[in-house]
Amino acid sequence: MAEMRDQRAEAPSQAKADGRSEGAPAKRCKQGGDSAPTHEGTNQHQPSKRSRFALAALNFTFADIQTGVGPYLAIYLTHMHHWDAAAIGIATSSAGFATVVAQTPAGAIIDHVTFKRTLLLVAALVGGAGAVALIGLQPLGLVVAAQIIIGAGFAFVPPGIAAITLGMVGGAVLAAQQGRNQAWNAGGNVAFAVIAGLLGYFATLSWIFYFVGLLGILTAVFSYTIKKRDIDDKIARQAPENDETPHHVSEPLAQS
Repeated sequence: MAEMRDQRAEAPSQAKADGRSEGAPAKRCKQGGDSAPTHEGTNQHQPSKRSRFALAALNFTFADIQTGVGPYLAIYLTHMHHWDAAAIGIATSSAGFATVVAQTPAGAIIDHVTFKRTLLLVAALVGGAGAVALIGLQPLGLVVAAQIIIGAGFAFVPPGIAAITLGMVGGAVLAAQQGRNQAWNAGGNVAFAVIAGLLGYFATLSWIFYFVGLLGILTAVFSYTIKKRDIDDKIARQAPENDETPHHVSEPLAQS
């Protein structure tokens, strides 16, 4: 009996030593050692200042490329090549038509691959090069072909930026970050309109297309300025917890 009383007296002391209150159940140990981090839709790694700046600059410069070719192409074809309204309508609308057709497969590809920055880089360079190429093209068929290539390339950029943004900040603050992206996008539109107006007034209309080519290069640079390790690929594609895709997979170009 004396031994039983001694054991009951030692039990509260042992519970306190184990870090739990008297009467509380002991914590169950997880089998198999330390469990792997679960995917909860929030990127635990905070993006660097470099990546945040690059994301803002990417939205700023791409807005200029996306809206810069169409309106000024109509003016350019009218004044430089004296096209009629029907031909200009076909040429300017072909890029938008190609973008609409390519949107669904582009979104699926962006969701599947892990080299999203590379796709943005290629799309930006294609858009910039296509804008410069339009200066020397006169036949309607060639202009339409160039516009289709530009439009199809641009279809990858909005879902690519959205996926990268989601992978950087997570779903909890995605709405706020998308608002900042759109603010930079709107600022880019205003800046391009001002600069394009100045170029058209003081130089020639051709310089507007050269300027779009320069912006294509800048957009490509900013897309790869975002650090790969700041993008969680599982969060970027809203993958479930049991998804086997690695969080970070090397891209075709050098990983930064």
